This record gives sequence, structure tokens and C-alpha cells, in this order.
Amino acid sequence: MRANLIRDTVTVPLTELRLDDSNVVTHDDHNRETVRKSVLEYGQYRPMLVDTGVHDESKRGVIRAGNLLFEVLVELGYQQGQVVWMDFESEAMARKLAVLDNRSSELRSWNWEALAGQLHDFVEADLDLGDLGFKDFELEPLMGARFHSIAPDTDPTANDPRTGSKMIVFKVPVGRVGPVREAIEKAKRMGAQDEASALIAVAEAFNAAGIETEEGE
Repeated sequence: MRANLIRDTVTVPLTELRLDDSNVVTHDDHNRETVRKSVLEYGQYRPMLVDTGVHDESKRGVIRAGNLLFEVLVELGYQQGQVVWMDFESEAMARKLAVLDNRSSELRSWNWEALAGQLHDFVEADLDLGDLGFKDFELEPLMGARFHSIAPDTDPTANDPRTGSKMIVFKVPVGRVGPVREAIEKAKRMGAQDEASALIAVAEAFNAAGIETEEGE
């Protein structure tokens, strides 16, 4: 079995669309506000994926991917939205797509060094980092850290089949050590997950090994 996209992105009245009552993903206020800010700044830059109802006419117009985006568009007073229509051969297949879409997003990871560089670029361009969805305890280590890769012959994880990864060492100016340690503790207390968990893992390894500091100029 397979699903079929039946046309390119089109614009339809939001009144033709419905939330998916089988959606298994929840959205907290922070998630909602991040999407809201993105729409306010850029508009709707990603279409919603909508069921044609070919397998069940009562499912026509059900949003299979993009439910939170739909809610935000309605809240902001949009009358129309961009969608891509998709045929599904069964309700189970439609629900599987929704789970796959959300799960695939969770499995992504960040290139922390490149991200830190872009965050500094945003600051220099006078762009608001608060719109990105990161919390203070996530931004603190990134904004205060400098990265360098350990040479292969001194890298204890380079040949470790359990990790298959390369260790990254942060070098933080001495004046930033306190905020970094505080950020790690905040993250632990708040039980951060997903992208934040990846950041915590890096930060905790960094902390456990002992932070290497140097005097800032």
C-alpha cells in the first residue's frame, strides 16, 4: 500500500480543513508560541498535509500533518492556508503518516558548532534569538562556548564502536564558566527533552571531564 500526493501546493479556505482528532502529539505553550512567532515573521512557509478522503469521505479535509500550524493560522485571523492534498488507502495508513512525520522530526540532531556560529551571526545582525524556540538554559552554553575537535590519536571515542562519534571539547572564557554550569543544572531540574537533551548530553560530558578555561581578552 502507498499514499499518493495528488497535486502541488494549493491555497484553500481554512473552513474546509479540520483538526485530526486521532493526533497523538501534544503541544505546550512554548511550542505554540514558537510557531506563532514564526508565522508572524515569515508567514506560512510550510503547507499542511490534508486528507482527500478517498478512503473515507468523512475524512476529507482532515489535517494529517500541520495541526498546530492550522490552529495558529486561525488564531492569527488567517482566512486561507496552503495545503498539499494526499490520498490514503486506509485510515491506518493516514495515521501512520502522521506518526512518522512527528517522529522523523524528533530524530534530527544539531551540528552544535555550526549552530553556535549562526546564533552569533544573528546577534550581530540584531535579530531576536527569542523567536527561535530555544530557552535560556539552552542558549547559555552555546553562546559562551568555543569548539575544537580533538586530534584522532587523543580522542577516546574515535574508535569506540558504541558511539561511532567524535568528542567535541568546549573552551569557555573563565567569566562564562559559572553561567554554563548553572545552565546545566537548570536543564537537569527542568527535565529537558529532545533537542535540549542532546545539548545537555554534550554539556554534561563537558562538565564531567572538567571545563578547560582560559582568560578572556
